[in-house]
Amino acid sequence: MQSPPLWVLVLSDGQAEQVGPTVDSAQAVAHGVIVLERSSSASPPVIGASSPCPVRWLALDWTDDDAVARVLDALEGWCLVLGAGERMRGDWTAWNALMPIGVDHVSVRIDDRAEVRLARACAAAQAVIGRDAPSASSELWITARDEPTRYDALPLRNGLAELLHNLDEPEIGFGELVDGIEQLDPAAAEALRDAIEVSYYRDVLGRVRAGRDVCWTAEAEPLVTIRIPTYNRGETIARAVHSALAQTYERIEVLVIGDRCDAATATAASSFRDPRVRFVNLGYRYPYPEQAPHRWYVAGTEAVNAALTLSNGSWIAPCDDDDELTADHVEVLLTAALQRRLEFVWSKCRFEQAPGVWGVFGEAPLRCSRIAHGSVLYSSDLRFLRYSPSAYRLEEPGDWNMWKRMHAAGVRMGFVDAITYVHHLDTNRRNGAAAA
Repeated sequence: MQSPPLWVLVLSDGQAEQVGPTVDSAQAVAHGVIVLERSSSASPPVIGASSPCPVRWLALDWTDDDAVARVLDALEGWCLVLGAGERMRGDWTAWNALMPIGVDHVSVRIDDRAEVRLARACAAAQAVIGRDAPSASSELWITARDEPTRYDALPLRNGLAELLHNLDEPEIGFGELVDGIEQLDPAAAEALRDAIEVSYYRDVLGRVRAGRDVCWTAEAEPLVTIRIPTYNRGETIARAVHSALAQTYERIEVLVIGDRCDAATATAASSFRDPRVRFVNLGYRYPYPEQAPHRWYVAGTEAVNAALTLSNGSWIAPCDDDDELTADHVEVLLTAALQRRLEFVWSKCRFEQAPGVWGVFGEAPLRCSRIAHGSVLYSSDLRFLRYSPSAYRLEEPGDWNMWKRMHAAGVRMGFVDAITYVHHLDTNRRNGAAAA
């Protein structure tokens, strides 16, 4: 059986001038070399004139396990080498998750100028030094993980290697990488995009917190934006707005965003004379997927992202246009967030299972299908996190995809054991039940 191509991933952290010799040495044993440059301010390394195999430069925070996992999962044969002048710090047991079940690890020595890392145990990697060669590091631990993660389901394997091999330019950014993979496997591209964005979000969140434990600053009575995206819901939008205006916490604004909604919905949304209500109808509707459930997963994405830009509040409370908030929704969630110093809170939801049949859901820990879109409240300082219109490629609803990325980015999140949201049966399902 032919051994998979061996890709050497050289880890760099701003020492680009010292990476060149390591890359040159790696070319002698590898099918291709990828330089993962952690420092956002570093320039691409200077690569020697002799190029027996492709060399690519990719800006990537390789301390972000999720981001690295996506890259490694796309390569069947790889080894990690810390570039000359770099040094791994700490006992990084979190890297255990990068090795699939049942795969041994081997050391790969490139030369004395580079610290040796560990590799997926493919024949090509073993051929460099042999299976039993000693590791050159006592600080990095990579072992078989105990259970699979969702990354294992991604079918992409050699696609990334083929993409990198065929690129003309040695320097590529995340956009080009994701766009190229998207032609081979849209789901894998979306998963990689998620990992890349999470790495970015962690950095931005740290800057927004500015040394504090949370991203928000204390206010005596912060303004809360209740944002309601809507399409063609002229018959239900009034119920949602009325529930927002009935809040026991009075310092609110109600922002209704039409996703280029129809005239009936626009008329209903514009009929309120309360100065706290603002209606904006977008002039363009994003081409969402036609088929269910993908359409349901992401419909309204552009409207909610527009609301993030247009909101004035220090806190954001989502509400769907066919649902309603309990009267104490904002008061309960905001109090919990401020007292417990949380950036995101969620609660229980009362939901209509069938016409006239009600249940309750919502719990901790955070997980898909156990949190309602409108049962949350979060700081508007997190507005840099946006909903993905392509989350359906991961078979994920857009709201869950957003909360999942928030959690991965390190947002301080907490659950409130109270019912603060009412989810009504979808109009189409209600009409279908009536017809039956």
